[in-house]
This record gives sequence, C-alpha cells and structure tokens, in this order.
Amino acid sequence: MAARAPEAALGHLREARALADRFDHAGLSAWSQVQLGLPALVRGRPEEARALLDEGLELSLATHNTRNVTLCLTVFAQLAFVQGEGERAALLAGAAEGLRQRVGLQAWPLEREGGAQMVAQVRQAVGADRFDRDFAAGLRLNRQEAIAAVRDPQHRHRSLLRSDPGAFRRLVRSAMVGRSWSGERNGC
Repeated sequence: MAARAPEAALGHLREARALADRFDHAGLSAWSQVQLGLPALVRGRPEEARALLDEGLELSLATHNTRNVTLCLTVFAQLAFVQGEGERAALLAGAAEGLRQRVGLQAWPLEREGGAQMVAQVRQAVGADRFDRDFAAGLRLNRQEAIAAVRDPQHRHRSLLRSDPGAFRRLVRSAMVGRSWSGERNGC
C-alpha cells in the first residue's frame, strides 16, 4: 500500500504506530516504523527513510522478531538502490532472503511482489554477474553480519566483496567486537 498510495498509507501507518505505542505492542511498533520508511522513499526523501528505518531496525532487534528484521533489510536494500548503491542493495536483499530461508519464513505476498520488482531492477542496474555474486554473499550473512552491513557507513563492503568475500565476513566480525547481538555497546 505504501508504494502505491504513499499519502494514504502514511496516515494509516502513523495511526498504527500510535496505537501500537499506546497499547505497548512492541512488535507492531517495529513493523509500523519500518513501513513508515516506504512512503519516505517513494516521496524521494531518503534521509527521512533512513532515520525511520534505523529506528525500525532497533525496535525489530529489541523484539527479536526475525520477520521484521528481514522486512527492514528488504527496505534498506530498496533505500540503497534509490541511493545508487546497487551492489549494497543486492547484498542486503540476499541477506533478507537468507535469514528468511534459515528460519523457514516466507515474505508476505505484497512484500514478495515488491521485493521481486526491486531485485529485477537491481539485477538490471548492476548486471547479472555482479548481482548474483553480491546476492549470494548476502545469502551467507548471519543476522549480525547483515545488521553490520546495514550500518556500514563507509561502504567498506564494496571492495571486499569484489576481491575477497571472506574478508567481508572478517570485517563485519571485527566491527562487532564489543557489541551485543543487536549491535549496541555492551560495556565490555
């Protein structure tokens, strides 16, 4: 709905978020926060989308909800694509799919439709070989590595994916030193 009618969706999503907060429903808060990022993308506001998605990711991690985390990864992939980062989009789309596969989840029908369209656009933009390589690298990422890839502000993954996919995993692991499973500092 958010991609097809962003203004109409925005009101409903804000109401869903307000109700979730009112009734202290952390899972619905996380879901609605991630969904709020989609109208921002559609309206051409990537910075706003990033802020909404960052909060949605934190809420999703706090609720231990893999479905919401994979939804976050998918929307972060869309954000990366909009920002001209096709390789990162392929990596994050692969990470979302890999997490879903490992826990036996399927994307919801609307999510599958939108995801398939995004994957086709990314594949066309970066080329089939590059897409396949980056998507496959994303499939192999565990949850922590996928979250680290979202949070990689220097985009260090690009050159490592090209030269040595194993080096990317080592980079992600080194970035997680001193962080808890959610990526927050654990005080150690």
